[in-house]
Amino acid sequence: MNGYDHLVRMYELHPVGAPKSPLFDEILRILFSPEETNITSAMNFTLKREDRIAVDAGMGIEKARRHLENMTKKLILFKKEAEDGRYYSLLPLLPGIYEFPFMEGGGTPTHDKLAELWDRYYDQGLGQSFGGSKTPLARVISVERSIPMNIDIHSYEKVSWVIEEADFLSVGKCSCRVIHKKCDHSLDTCLIFGDFGRFLTKRDVSREITKEEAFDILNRCEEEGLIHTTNNARKNIPYICNCCTCCCLVLQGISRLKNPNAVARSGYVAKVDRDMCTGCETCVKERCKIEAITMHEGAAGVDPLRCIGCGLCVSGCPEHAVALERREDFREPPSTGIELVKKVAEEKGLLKTLPELYIR
Repeated sequence: MNGYDHLVRMYELHPVGAPKSPLFDEILRILFSPEETNITSAMNFTLKREDRIAVDAGMGIEKARRHLENMTKKLILFKKEAEDGRYYSLLPLLPGIYEFPFMEGGGTPTHDKLAELWDRYYDQGLGQSFGGSKTPLARVISVERSIPMNIDIHSYEKVSWVIEEADFLSVGKCSCRVIHKKCDHSLDTCLIFGDFGRFLTKRDVSREITKEEAFDILNRCEEEGLIHTTNNARKNIPYICNCCTCCCLVLQGISRLKNPNAVARSGYVAKVDRDMCTGCETCVKERCKIEAITMHEGAAGVDPLRCIGCGLCVSGCPEHAVALERREDFREPPSTGIELVKKVAEEKGLLKTLPELYIR
């Protein structure tokens, strides 16, 4: 098995999924040089110390280090420094090699070529693969101020709790909007926490921010009508994307591919009080991005099967005629990202191969 075959296998077996395609082969050949794949053939998604990688790749430590650092600089490998040395691992596809190289801003011929290839690959299989399990990999978080005070709310459903719990906060450019360029929404909206945030900040593609700045960014995003999404777990949440349906890879699963499993809905669903609704159509034309609200006899109405519970219609209604209610069929997310990966792998029939991706 050559180096590119190993990479293809790693990403194909990952719960995110990467269907076999000449498009994905071409993407990998742009991102990784042939000699770099000699290094990655000794790696998986578990952190591994550089000297062990060098031995397993049959390469001298200095040569291996140069390649590892170059791939880290290109944002296609993850690096973490510890007291006993430098550790590296493959980055997942999402979030990872799809987004990170574009967070510098794009604009080069290589970025333009990658953007075109990723877009075609998304339509030809990646989009459906990402949303190909009963348990979605990503979920929507409601605009917090749109949730009524009389409803019990779990901590993981609160954006404020996610911010308060993070031990490191940073913000970077929305790679989806850098790639697709289909709207004029703000770019500096991707909140990245913990080790991923530290990794990207050290490489100057995100910047460290305070909790106050994070809340300011969230408020600006809500005013712009952007939807909060994150990974579908309750603990150790690594990011909050503030997304639009025209560019976001996750939300396009609903808007573009019509896949109901593309993203987990929040624990809430919107409902309109027809007596209070004046028919201004603000929710229809400006706030609802997934066409879950339509007008009927002069008043707005919500399709509960389509509503993702983002709460933008609630926070944007000038008459306060829309409210969120607890969704009866709400399924609690897995506890951690690791449990999420296991659950999705089980549903996709990949559980037996999971140790190949994560064992040292």
